[in-house]
Amino acid sequence: LAKMDGDDAKTFVLRAKEQEATAVVIFLHGLGDTGYGWLPVAKQLQSECPWIKFILPTAPENPVTINRGSKMTSWYDIKSLDSMKNEDFKGLPESIKIVQRLIDREIEKNKIPANRIILGGFSQGSAVTMFMGLQQKQPLAGLIALSGYLPVPLPKESDFVKELVPEAIENTKVFMGHGESDAVVRFEWGYHAKKVLSEQAKVKSLEFHEYPGL
Repeated sequence: LAKMDGDDAKTFVLRAKEQEATAVVIFLHGLGDTGYGWLPVAKQLQSECPWIKFILPTAPENPVTINRGSKMTSWYDIKSLDSMKNEDFKGLPESIKIVQRLIDREIEKNKIPANRIILGGFSQGSAVTMFMGLQQKQPLAGLIALSGYLPVPLPKESDFVKELVPEAIENTKVFMGHGESDAVVRFEWGYHAKKVLSEQAKVKSLEFHEYPGL
């Protein structure tokens, strides 16, 4: 386990067990968590795939409205868990820059092709994954979106897809999983995101898994 330097000092890296990584997974945690919190999952997955390097960044600490303005790790501000109507997703552009820098570093410095990089996330991290993963000029190998949603105010998804999502995204593989009883991120938000990806972004290889009782 290692940490990155400079601006990415809060990013944890689980190096490949083999001499050189030939694939990379970048995974984004949820609200209030850290990259380190997903280390046990990364270790378990790496035991089956020793050629993969896992990169686990930690979001900046910012005031969060639903936390009464107190600071916590967050990829962007959240005002309500009941509706996205009044959300402005403050902080999202800055977080995208953080994650994009990690992707670009793997491609340019470590010579990992985009089609060998998977971007994934949980909850708020899943939202960031879908939002920026769909916009990649060099489509990634795949996206993993767990208990997430698309952070685009309704009904602007069609504009988002038309203006920002390249046609090549249709070939990116997407795995989505959502608990039907999710008390934090509504199931219908996740299902709606799935419809946007399949019907508007025309993603061909999309799996959406529903988990009863979770």
